[in-house]
Amino acid sequence: MLFFDSILSGNKDVACAICHHPKNGYTEFLEISIGPNAKGLGSKRKCNVPNDIPFVKRNAQTIINAAFNEINEHNRYDPKLATMFWDKRIKSQETKALEPIKAFEEMRGHGITEIAILQNVIDRLNAIPEYQKLFEQAFGEKDAVTVENLGKAIATFERTIISNTSRFDQYKSGKRNAIPISEKEGMELFKSVGCINCHNGPMFSD
Repeated sequence: MLFFDSILSGNKDVACAICHHPKNGYTEFLEISIGPNAKGLGSKRKCNVPNDIPFVKRNAQTIINAAFNEINEHNRYDPKLATMFWDKRIKSQETKALEPIKAFEEMRGHGITEIAILQNVIDRLNAIPEYQKLFEQAFGEKDAVTVENLGKAIATFERTIISNTSRFDQYKSGKRNAIPISEKEGMELFKSVGCINCHNGPMFSD
């Protein structure tokens, strides 16, 4: 619910799902993202007029398989140390989930300072009985609508967005007939010309 709720943004006009929509592969069809004070979805998203909020500095990465960020071929993984965003500026999905809410050009917009926005959002959520009830059920405690739990809730949802049963996944798991010979040849070519130097491991990334 939180991921799709614009109540998390400064002016209640943009949700996480605007830039990470399921229909768009949990990303969008724009070179760089458009945050607050705009309308539309994906390639049809346009800024309202007038508008003095800049575009987001980068394209919105897909959240598919973000749960596996930093995992290596030996399955060594510490979710608290997993780096996030294109520039790896944040560690852990829980921390990452809160950053767009704080960012002026992503979700915050005009009217609320970066320091105040998270508490403002918590106050809004606490004013909704249904959210209070759901947070208490999820975290097993009273007064559960907190900044920390907000990050945990969004991160937990994002960790469910995975694709781990593709034909290639099955092939790597030992089902040798899961992909045709042509794809196996393509994979060998991918290795031999050097693509794999940067695109390797479970995430095909470095």
